[in-house]
Amino acid sequence: NYACHIRELREVGPAELELDFSAEGDNSLGPLQKAERSVLVWEAGATDALRVDPQRRRDRPCLRTARGRVNFTVETKRLKEGTMTFSNVPTSGSVSFIFGEGGYSELTMTMGPEEDNEAKS
Repeated sequence: NYACHIRELREVGPAELELDFSAEGDNSLGPLQKAERSVLVWEAGATDALRVDPQRRRDRPCLRTARGRVNFTVETKRLKEGTMTFSNVPTSGSVSFIFGEGGYSELTMTMGPEEDNEAKS
């Protein structure tokens, strides 16, 4: 049994996100995958115009990816926990996170302004 849990995704600067994660596995299918191979994926928008491949098919979205820097707080054979920092990424809209090199489900997250809870009181 293997699982990766996302504890929090937060904006920490212009075009920079941090993602707290915990990945665990029983090694029945081999060791845990390398967290360093994880990616954020998002659809290229108008701001990415210079980076979009002009030869791509118009009916398919152009996807961008970024790898994060990993700071482990726990790293054993069965458990990896820590924070990934992704730079040059969008801080609003939707991004998808994919842990490791494959086999884990993709998690899509929508980012936006936090609601003011005090205003609802």
